Amino acid sequence: MVVEDNEINIVKKYNKRISDKLELVVISGDIDSDTAKRLIVPHPVPGRFYILPTIHKEGNPGRPIINGNGCPTEIISLFVDYHLKDLVRLVPSYFQDDIDFLRKIHNINAVGPLPPDTILCTMDVSALFTNIPDGEGIGVSKSALEKRRDPNSTPSSTFVVI
Repeated sequence: MVVEDNEINIVKKYNKRISDKLELVVISGDIDSDTAKRLIVPHPVPGRFYILPTIHKEGNPGRPIINGNGCPTEIISLFVDYHLKDLVRLVPSYFQDDIDFLRKIHNINAVGPLPPDTILCTMDVSALFTNIPDGEGIGVSKSALEKRRDPNSTPSSTFVVI
């Protein structure tokens, strides 16, 4: 794969913006300077885009994949995932996988009968993460951080919007 000079300049520009934002987070006290330094990718590269064919669907549409290994947000993504993964499990609509879903459906009457107008259905979500509006995703993340057992732990909910 050939990376153009312009792509490298854009990646360096975004890495600088991330670094600048992390400085604000250090000043706010959400993370220390050592953590901020570890969140910066030292030699960032552009993400790589490819299509993964979905052979089980009619017409074999492709699923777009962006390989973010080495891109400017790779380490920050891991940091965010680490701090949100346990909070996501507390959301009532969360299912870990299809087995978890089947277990919950099987036990649904244990909580009491469903209202008569309840409709159980399944869905096939298409491009889930690309369909989450940025503002709503940030708002839900902020709200989840505020509802933690220790709301004063780091990162704070203001970290999400810096």
